[in-house]
Amino acid sequence: MKKTILFFQVVLVCLLVGCKPAPNSGLLSDEIKYVDPFIGTGFHGHTFPGATRPFAMVQVSPDTHIMGWDASSGYHYDDREIYGFSHTHLSGTGIGDLGDVALLPFSGGDSIKPVGLFNKDTEKATPGYYAVRLDNFGVNVELTSTDKVGFHKYTYDNPKDRRVMLDLGHILQPNWGHKLVDNSYLFVNDSTVEGTVRTQGWAHFHSVSYRITFSEPIETVYQYIGGKLRQDSLFLRINTEEDLKFHYKFPEKAEPLYVKVALSMVDTDGAEKNLEAELPGWDFEATRIKSAEIWNDALNAIEIQSADPTVMVNFYTALYHTMIAPFAYQDVDGRYLGMDKKVHKAEPGYVNYSVFSLWDTFRALHPLMTIINPELAADWGKVLVQGYKEGGILPKWPLASSYTGCMVGYP
Repeated sequence: MKKTILFFQVVLVCLLVGCKPAPNSGLLSDEIKYVDPFIGTGFHGHTFPGATRPFAMVQVSPDTHIMGWDASSGYHYDDREIYGFSHTHLSGTGIGDLGDVALLPFSGGDSIKPVGLFNKDTEKATPGYYAVRLDNFGVNVELTSTDKVGFHKYTYDNPKDRRVMLDLGHILQPNWGHKLVDNSYLFVNDSTVEGTVRTQGWAHFHSVSYRITFSEPIETVYQYIGGKLRQDSLFLRINTEEDLKFHYKFPEKAEPLYVKVALSMVDTDGAEKNLEAELPGWDFEATRIKSAEIWNDALNAIEIQSADPTVMVNFYTALYHTMIAPFAYQDVDGRYLGMDKKVHKAEPGYVNYSVFSLWDTFRALHPLMTIINPELAADWGKVLVQGYKEGGILPKWPLASSYTGCMVGYP
């Protein structure tokens, strides 16, 4: 259903923070070309510029801010450092969480925790796609995604020194009480690893399982447990409450390295199934194009016309931001973690969602969805009722299958 609005005279009062013109691309058409994901990433907007699809479980995006209020989404427009590209992010919230399973490509150096430096001129973002150059490492990074899988493309200047850090201790706002509970890790084969990370923060219990597949075999593994290099005996399976980091070195090759990161909020079997179902191949460009098509279709729900391009950018970027959350929070096999912390199997046609900022969104988001996507609006209502059946309380700010208890009142 498309709503058409003709703007003869429009006055929009907008706070443009960290804004630059939306990048142009041959992939862009119709409404998607007006979306600028950098809007809202400056001042205290707390949005992120990374790749996601509408209401998707995965949001793969750079983390430039770890501590304090402006780490709520993991990204701030004024920053020039990247600590990792993690796979879950909140958008526009006043409290932070998530930032799970971070990767960072790098070359050279002996730091346990390498940090990428970048120039803003190299950053590009459109719905479903993000790119940046890590100048100090000589690596060009491109990101796209499906609903449950983050897809990375790394192009190294130095083909003789291609490395990737997997940081499983990476979390946002540790100075605000967000902490690692435990880690599990399994070296499946020379191109695949999997495991589960559990954290405690705004979400009182948050469990993320992952399956990571590289396009090439790993040549050398450097493992750090609790900040110490443990190279004397490499562990294929690790269970620990300590911070885990791995540096993977890949063979010399003058071609891009690709990485697929599938998530599940249930277990590693779920992550593996999500990967097989959504991204069995390695065609990065096709995945990027598909994301652009999906976003364009979603944004076509409303059509406006204006001779002022600023009006168009402001409107469609705002509409884009209404389609980041709630997240579809279940695996392709229908399993999900309920508000009672038990694994449930969804009935046919039911999709579990999480991240409802209801004290904010009841004002405008939910009324909007009753107009442009009434089926989805009804589904969200069913999810909240189901949350009451599972946990005994009607959720008012559910996050990652947890009652946050945030803000007053009930929906």
